[in-house]
Amino acid sequence: MKRLLLVLLLTLTFQSWTMADGIEDFEIKGISLGQSLFDHFVKEDVLYYDAYGTKWLNPKFKSVTLNLKKSGKKTFSRSPKFDEIDSIYDAIQITWKIDNAGNGDFNNFKVQGLSGILYYETVNNNCANDAKEVIEVFNSLLLNTNYTFDDVPEKPFNKLDNTGKSTNKLSRYNLISGEGIMIDCTYIRNNELIKKGKKSFLRVSLHSKEVRDFLSPTGNLKDFLIEGIITNKSLLDYFSLENIQYKQFNARTKDYLYSKFTKNTNNLEIYDELRVHYKENDNSYKIKGVQGMLYFWDKKDECLLKQKEISKEIFEDFENRDIQKLTTKVIDKTDKSGESFEFYTVIRFPKGGLIAVSCSIWSKKMKPINTLTVSIYTGDYK
Repeated sequence: MKRLLLVLLLTLTFQSWTMADGIEDFEIKGISLGQSLFDHFVKEDVLYYDAYGTKWLNPKFKSVTLNLKKSGKKTFSRSPKFDEIDSIYDAIQITWKIDNAGNGDFNNFKVQGLSGILYYETVNNNCANDAKEVIEVFNSLLLNTNYTFDDVPEKPFNKLDNTGKSTNKLSRYNLISGEGIMIDCTYIRNNELIKKGKKSFLRVSLHSKEVRDFLSPTGNLKDFLIEGIITNKSLLDYFSLENIQYKQFNARTKDYLYSKFTKNTNNLEIYDELRVHYKENDNSYKIKGVQGMLYFWDKKDECLLKQKEISKEIFEDFENRDIQKLTTKVIDKTDKSGESFEFYTVIRFPKGGLIAVSCSIWSKKMKPINTLTVSIYTGDYK
């Protein structure tokens, strides 16, 4: 660990670290926030990472994890400038912004997030002490910087291990400039995962304001999109007035309307049907709710499975945030057989608003289509 701290200190000190408000001068394997991937990788590598990188639940970001030489399974690279820089880390993760089509070249592959990852060979390891020492270093370097510090209790890391045996311990700095620093230890204690080669690890992460806002412990809806549509923007930014008014209906909420769009008529990319809600008599058509619907017809089990998958993915991204989660099953009283029901999961945000994922199942007698619905509502849409 002494070498880790030494390199960390040297990196921070010799990259013009001024104990100011930003972290752009902190490098991990020569890379800093705000730089372009083209500053470090040849074009072929950048395009490869963009094509095969992992898209976040928030569709504005994509990331790639590169295994370095010392991990024993180096990611293929054609970029000598990147390869020749030594690093104490076993892997690094790089995050950049993407457009609605999923491409990063619109923003010149500007780095928005950066992590250094150090693996441990044994279950009983020194990650906790190592993380503590790294935090002490940051405390001294941020002495004249305005920030808040969160020390999150150790919790089961369900995203990686649904048995609850593996855990994650997180600490984070929220800088007044909007950027963030995270130091976390993930402990792999599931023998099945260990047999598959999973290891415990320390992660040191740097995040731009946009990434930190998405990972914020309070959370909000402003980065969640359905069919590329975001709440609190004008529906006119996405559809013409003629299309908006073509199929317009009264919403269940008083004084609200919604417009309906379909895959065949409006070329939707993911959903079979889209409903966008707004206030009646609002000529700006400010979006207060978005619903995306997938038809599963008579495939009951597939609908329920997809509902579970999407709900799990959304909730795992909010594991360490101040949210409320409710999962329940409601029987449809209009069906006397009791075979029709809705199974849904709702996540409520402290700043207002919610995300809901539901599956409506109907008996053969009722005949409507089994439908999966993903919904986003702002806090002022009751």
